[in-house]
Amino acid sequence: MFKEEKDVKISGDTLNRKNFAKSLALNIQNYFGRQDVNNCLTIGLMGEWGSGKTSLLNMTEEYLKDSKIKIIKFNPWIYSSYNQLVGQFFDELIMEFTDSRDVSLTGFLRQYKIKVNELELAKKLAVVGTSLIDSRLGSGVERILGSSSEEENLAYLKKKIDEQFTGRKVVCIIDDLDRLSKDEIAEMFKLIKIMADFKNMVYLVSFDKDVVSEALKKDYGGEKYIEKIINVPLYVPSIDYTELRDFLVKHFKRISRTYKKNLDIGRLNQFLDFQPFQHGKRCGILYFFTNMRDITRFINILEFNLELIIDEVNLIDFIVITAIQVFHSEIYDKIKLNEFLLINYHYTAFDELQRDILEIEKSEFEELVNKNENVNHILRVLFPKIGNIYKDNPSFKFKNEDFADKNLLIHHPNHFKAYFKLNSVIKELSESETDFVVGYINSKNKSSVVMEFTRLYKENKLTIFFENIKNRLDKIHKNKFFLNFLFNIETLMWEDIFFLNRDEIEELCLEMIYQIAKRDRFSVLKEIYQKSNNVILLFDILDTIKMKNYLPYTYDELILEDEEINDLTEIIKEKFNKIPNNSFIIENKLSEVLYIGTKLNLESKNESIINDLISTSVGLLNLLNSFLPIKENSSFLLRNMEQLNEYKNIDEIKKLVDNDDSIKDEFIVKIFLEGYVKFNSQ
Repeated sequence: MFKEEKDVKISGDTLNRKNFAKSLALNIQNYFGRQDVNNCLTIGLMGEWGSGKTSLLNMTEEYLKDSKIKIIKFNPWIYSSYNQLVGQFFDELIMEFTDSRDVSLTGFLRQYKIKVNELELAKKLAVVGTSLIDSRLGSGVERILGSSSEEENLAYLKKKIDEQFTGRKVVCIIDDLDRLSKDEIAEMFKLIKIMADFKNMVYLVSFDKDVVSEALKKDYGGEKYIEKIINVPLYVPSIDYTELRDFLVKHFKRISRTYKKNLDIGRLNQFLDFQPFQHGKRCGILYFFTNMRDITRFINILEFNLELIIDEVNLIDFIVITAIQVFHSEIYDKIKLNEFLLINYHYTAFDELQRDILEIEKSEFEELVNKNENVNHILRVLFPKIGNIYKDNPSFKFKNEDFADKNLLIHHPNHFKAYFKLNSVIKELSESETDFVVGYINSKNKSSVVMEFTRLYKENKLTIFFENIKNRLDKIHKNKFFLNFLFNIETLMWEDIFFLNRDEIEELCLEMIYQIAKRDRFSVLKEIYQKSNNVILLFDILDTIKMKNYLPYTYDELILEDEEINDLTEIIKEKFNKIPNNSFIIENKLSEVLYIGTKLNLESKNESIINDLISTSVGLLNLLNSFLPIKENSSFLLRNMEQLNEYKNIDEIKKLVDNDDSIKDEFIVKIFLEGYVKFNSQ
């Protein structure tokens, strides 16, 4: 259901920015092709939060893949200190060149890393004062600071690395620079410009210029400092509203097909993008959006709420009111509380009193929209009464009442409240709050993570958290603790949270599994599978891998080998056979458990589960409730009876039902008897 806010590949370029990425990649290739290339080049890709910087970096990387350019990706945000940041940066370089069997280059890089860290440590200790330095360190620090030989060694090693880089083509992509502290940003720039400015190397760095300028303003000069570091400043292209419009309409059409709701394009155009009479600017919900994150957030909230209320609202009207909810929540809250102003016609004649009422209502409406001209004109169309009071000759009659009622329009009194009944179901989760929880995850403190997940669950924010965290997988994908936590969440917290969010958990687990290196993937999974008793999730994830056993988007690497899949399957079988027949999972997910038993060829365990169930009245009702629809005359009843018969002969079930007077008045028994007749008459 949800649209994942993941890294955009070329094939998924929704706003046609691939030409920008293609041009950037071509210019990088041309730079390496020049005869006079000796220096390091730093390209800055700048744009505000959510503008699509990461997506552009990913598309640029794709265009560079076939150009014999070595690409190194480094995310400084995940490292907590300068020394760790520098060390990990050089570790990434060393690891990238290890495969090339170039012992000389990796050897020089290792020595260079050690010397850089020694020099930086010495400088920091010197600030404290030599009298305070431990005697075991003092002589070494004084030797480093008192002699130029260390810096000469550093220069010598750098020269050797430059020589090794001759003829190479290396691009280092650095994302999320603006997530660092001001000192870390400055140190990262120092690393790029002074310590690691190797020949034939291009840095492609993304950041929000305003954020970085403000962080560096006091101590480093802000924008002027950035200009010294960045050789080629580039800005993320602004959003193209024509392309955005096509993209939104495409999604609305998909939603209408999914929910079998008519999409009235004519009515949609009234709200999407229109020119109000005698008004200079174009208006519409189209102009609420400023970046791709806005679009993803809106589509996710729209579909989440729509699924729960689809039969009670008009699709177009719900799209509009949800857009106002997402982007102008304060106006949305006022709309919810002003049904009388927006809906009810309470005029009797057009006299002085009615003129006064009109002026009062007009004033109240102006206060409601708070000088937002765009929302003002949208609401005049959405609520005809408001449009009416702005006319020179307003009418005082509800026109087309039957049409509005039949089509569930928001401005009809019978349907207004339905549009707001779910507004508390889904709540916003700020980026900083998401990062706060990610911090707890990376601390690997189980109690803290359980506490935070409990809070998110109680505040109806857990689903949004699962969406937000997909954009931060690079911060946690190596975190085996969190993957293990997800596989065991029902035992760490409570059973119903697992079932409530199982699809999101499964999807997140798979995304993390895909990012584990191939050489480690099976060993990590095997350890988790041995520890977890979450049989349904274990089976579902392995079943998904078996169906599409290639990494998404690339399709050039097996997720698991056949032998590895077989090993994990045997672990699941062993755990399945140990499930107590009276366990919570069987009581609440019986049909899924039996399905898994069949797929694993464990019919004897299924038979044992069912026989234990039908030995009691409560268990027999549980069996019927697990397979049969909860309403009479369901078109699925016959199919459900056939499925039930696959696990237990329904003639035997019929005998049990007939002989148990304590359940004869249960509604599900009535459904079963209706299905029994249909099953035997076919």
